[in-house]
Amino acid sequence: MKRIQSKALLLKKRVRTVQGRAKTAGMLYLLGIVLMAVAGAILTLVTNTVVSGTKFAEMPVINAYKAIVDIFKGGVANVIKDAVLLSATVSLLLYVIMLLALVINIFRALAKLGWLFKTKASYTYGFNRNMYAMDDLGKIFSGSFAALILTNLWMVLFFTADNKITLFGYIVLGVGLFFHILCGLIEGKVTLFTTGEKIDEVDREQGLFVYFFRNLIQVAVVGAIVIFFMKVSIFCEVFVTMMDALLVSKNMGWFGSHLWYVIRFAVELFAWIWIMIMIKHATASTEYNREGKYGKGMKNFTVFSMFTFVFAAALLVLRWIGIGLLEGETKGFNLPLLITALAALVGFISDCIFKSRKKKADPESSANPEPVVEQQAAPVPMMPQMPQMPANANMPYQPIYVPVYYPYPYYGMPMQSADGAYNYGPMPAPAHLLPSPSPATAAEEAKVLEEANDSVEVDKPLDPNKVWMVRCPQCGKLLRVREVSPYHRCPACDKVFKLKKYETYVLKD
Repeated sequence: MKRIQSKALLLKKRVRTVQGRAKTAGMLYLLGIVLMAVAGAILTLVTNTVVSGTKFAEMPVINAYKAIVDIFKGGVANVIKDAVLLSATVSLLLYVIMLLALVINIFRALAKLGWLFKTKASYTYGFNRNMYAMDDLGKIFSGSFAALILTNLWMVLFFTADNKITLFGYIVLGVGLFFHILCGLIEGKVTLFTTGEKIDEVDREQGLFVYFFRNLIQVAVVGAIVIFFMKVSIFCEVFVTMMDALLVSKNMGWFGSHLWYVIRFAVELFAWIWIMIMIKHATASTEYNREGKYGKGMKNFTVFSMFTFVFAAALLVLRWIGIGLLEGETKGFNLPLLITALAALVGFISDCIFKSRKKKADPESSANPEPVVEQQAAPVPMMPQMPQMPANANMPYQPIYVPVYYPYPYYGMPMQSADGAYNYGPMPAPAHLLPSPSPATAAEEAKVLEEANDSVEVDKPLDPNKVWMVRCPQCGKLLRVREVSPYHRCPACDKVFKLKKYETYVLKD
């Protein structure tokens, strides 16, 4: 016969299941963090950048080291004398910062393993330390994945415009998205346990599929925006020209004569900033949080996709009317800018439409609602009536004595006392109904009253050198007090009592 499992045993199994999910997601996140760091160091993801190599032996980390050595050999002061070299140096600096961040993230992730494998509850965090460690690992992984993507994107913008994603780049993107989505789905199913009088599991209130679908749309939208917006980007060319006029030729009049170039460059710069915020959101675990649409940061993609649409539409209008055109550009309609604006608009609309619905009410509870108990007035006691004799009864008259019962007064029913005041509590019992004390108790009370009448409080100045041994009137602890102050505080019960001196009249011989 199968044993009946208790609630405590079922709860224990449920805690182990949830903690197992958190450990699985955390270890997958850790593996993804290590893979992102390795890919950023040894794999060429985009061609024609300052750290790109044509062979596998030419790893980006080695190329970056060689480029740094060349810069120091040629002189660091020469960087600001050549706009192209300055752009390459900025791109190289971004890569070094990214590589340092990826390595630091590995050590940060390893520091979370202690909490990830905790099985016992703690006084402060209960059984949720595994979940908190998993959340931290998810944030670290999304930071590494986004840093890898954004750094390569910035290197493309600052160095050259003729770039292509390599096969390793597509593989790294696919692996990163696989870890992101798989771990996000596992993370979304990890519930929270609250501790108090009893341990309760807080279930997820909103569905997970709608946020998985939203995340897929976000990834597709940012991918389309980056691909088509990169085709019409003027960032690298205008940046090099501006740095040449500002640092090399020191021709400040160029900014006045090419004001529309600068305006178009600024609009595109802000558009790229909004796009990169969208990329960070699409690669983060924000969409899989346990609070659903009420989670922190859930509106970031919606807001910045709208900003991207506005700025892309502004660039489309400038290109259409022929303002700020560079050499080789033609006035008129531009299809890649239109696709960029429409993709951002699709991301905004999809985020506004696809949201989880509120849970429907339980049909059983709505069909049989809980009865509402209304307060009714207390019944007024009725006086007993005389029995009615039938009219056709041929019986002699005989008086019947019916006792009249006076109900005991209760709270809420005012009773008037002898002095005319109204009392809302129960009336005291009459004196003849009170229990009489025993003879020994009555004698002791009489003795106490006699001593109290024979003693008078002494109104004399207090003697600071006089010490008394008294008992606390609250807890009975024996205390040693000085007469210097009439008030004292008991160290045991923390109550304050007053010290009084009495003098008893004694008959003299």
